[in-house]
Amino acid sequence: ACIDLKPADLKVVLGNYRATWGEGLVMENTDTFEPRRSGYGFSKRVRGIFPDLSPTEEFALNGAAVEYGNNFMNASLFISDDKKDVVIWDSNHDGKLDDDDDIFYYIVSSPRFTNEQLESAEAIFNEYRPNLSPHPLPKIDMASRRDALRETMVGGHVQFDPLIGTHFGVTAYESKYDRYFSIADYADLGEYLIYDSYYYKKLDINDSEISSLYSTKTDAYRRNYRRVYGFDWQTTLDNVTIQGEYAELEVDGKPFSLGDDPGALVMSAFFNYANLNFMMLYRDYDLEFDNPYARPFAEHERFDGTILEKQYYLKNPLVAEMSYNSPWSQAERGLYIETRYKFQRELTLTKAYLDIWERKSDGRKSVRFQGELEYRPIYQIAMRLKQKLQTNGSEDFFTRAVSKTSETTCLFRTYLTNRDRLELEYRYTKVWMAPYTNLTNTAEPGQTYILPTADVLNHGDMICVNYLHNFTNYFSVEGSFLFWNGHGVSHWDWEDMEIDFMGSQGMKFWFTMYNRISNSLAISFKYKVKHYQDDELYLRQYNVPVSGTNYVAQTKHKDSSIRLQLDWTF
Repeated sequence: ACIDLKPADLKVVLGNYRATWGEGLVMENTDTFEPRRSGYGFSKRVRGIFPDLSPTEEFALNGAAVEYGNNFMNASLFISDDKKDVVIWDSNHDGKLDDDDDIFYYIVSSPRFTNEQLESAEAIFNEYRPNLSPHPLPKIDMASRRDALRETMVGGHVQFDPLIGTHFGVTAYESKYDRYFSIADYADLGEYLIYDSYYYKKLDINDSEISSLYSTKTDAYRRNYRRVYGFDWQTTLDNVTIQGEYAELEVDGKPFSLGDDPGALVMSAFFNYANLNFMMLYRDYDLEFDNPYARPFAEHERFDGTILEKQYYLKNPLVAEMSYNSPWSQAERGLYIETRYKFQRELTLTKAYLDIWERKSDGRKSVRFQGELEYRPIYQIAMRLKQKLQTNGSEDFFTRAVSKTSETTCLFRTYLTNRDRLELEYRYTKVWMAPYTNLTNTAEPGQTYILPTADVLNHGDMICVNYLHNFTNYFSVEGSFLFWNGHGVSHWDWEDMEIDFMGSQGMKFWFTMYNRISNSLAISFKYKVKHYQDDELYLRQYNVPVSGTNYVAQTKHKDSSIRLQLDWTF
């Protein structure tokens, strides 16, 4: 419920609510991660407190919030008491997972199983694991649990607005827990996460992102809280806006002393003119800055590239959802530049950006560029050329982590009568990777110690036709025909309201009929057919033959799907 007392400039929200300030370093409670969210354009943040009607579950704030504002200041106070889904582990080593065990971290589960379902599956696995061959698996001693942590939060925000377009704000919150967070040291991560000691070597320095998480129970202290505080600012000078935020997680430093605790910084400047806008953003997040409610600008989400991505090594594969559904930003330091420039009426650089950043966990440096040029001789016809270039590990010349991607897209679009649309799109993708000897060397038995001689180049392309026809103002049909060839790269395609990933090669077509029955009611029907094939596989252990079934033939698939959707707004 939301009560807006306008004469008193007072807002009161009861129940679920959103709270967002600054650049999202201290508080922005969502369950999703959005890459390169700069706070400008389509990624602009709605700041303040307002009712939450989103599907946010894990980081929902549930309680009461009050916001007061006038021309000179704005003040907010919020209180939340909610239960959170977490990963627990057998911290007391009693052979069972229960309420006496500590918490590893938060988790956004999809689907969200009940505790009874999770415990039943774990019991079945633990019963039959000794009979598994060739090696018995260890007992499940780490698992996700639903509503296993009670989190009580108190926080607030105070903002002063001395001039129009200028403000300075301070934000802080404290979360209290009914259980401890305890994270293993980097040297012990393998024992806690990986099912076989043989694969402990799969851990690398990037997994320090896991061991750097905040613990409320260590050898130095025991506490039941987490405190985060920071300040944000903004000022506008003619056509230039400068804004930023700095935040710290209180660990062992002094509360009112900056720089002695893990911190995070975002600063940006935006220049806006008639035919040109230009934006620069700098960010620097400490690896130990573990604020679960932070959603600042980042290229990747937290745990990207860690052992949590590789569920086939984990004792409990469900723990991998910490990575797959991660809403947190990765610890990075980098500079992001974005621009749009209209050269003349017919020719526009619709968007171009360059991002140069370093991943804090292992120091990997990466570069990403994307530019899109549109030529529009008349309004009804548009031709676009888009180029994307990305290098991961730009200075790591002797590691397999290096990869280079080039993606070129050509698009021809025409607008017909009655706002109908027809598009022809072609995309060509190339990916260079370091050679893997177990993949590039001969499969003949006994051929060992063969050195790689060249990089691996994967390439693929796709072509598609998209269309939209409006029969009336209320009834329309939208669809696409698409053919692709992967050759080792993965293609993606935006459909009406979902994204689809395509592998080796194939074709698909789909159409959606949309009918707006009234201003508050709409119905849509989607039909989709997808033909694709798997790769032919020869199974071997490196170049040693595997006995038994060691060949998987190429399989062709034909999938059909129907979706009927009813949308009601009220």
